[in-house]
Amino acid sequence: MSFAGLLPHVCDVQRNVSAQADNYGHSIPDWQDQITNVKCRYMPRTSNLRGIGGLIGEGSSLQYRDLVKNVGLILVPPDVLLTEADRIANIRDLGGIVIEAGPLNIILQREAHNGVTRHHRTLVTEKLT
Repeated sequence: MSFAGLLPHVCDVQRNVSAQADNYGHSIPDWQDQITNVKCRYMPRTSNLRGIGGLIGEGSSLQYRDLVKNVGLILVPPDVLLTEADRIANIRDLGGIVIEAGPLNIILQREAHNGVTRHHRTLVTEKLT
């Protein structure tokens, strides 16, 4: 099976194209679709965030339980050009149903090689819930 056959989802990549600044000189976010309908494979994870009460879900206080960081891995074809400044909008199955509502921030990307050519690109994403 080809790599393209292992990509059961689609996502949209957004880029901040803002040229305007607020009163403090920071750019005012203006996220617009950069690349749409990118075939991908989304694999959700949950981080092992520790709080005063221990691991999340092990008797920790509600205050820390609310700070769970959802981390996900997204595999995309190697020719999709992204930066860590981009973000992923909604991730959908091939039928168009949203399986993960965005935005998901890209915190790391890594290319995978098969020894000869680039095989795919792995994105590590985060979303605070």
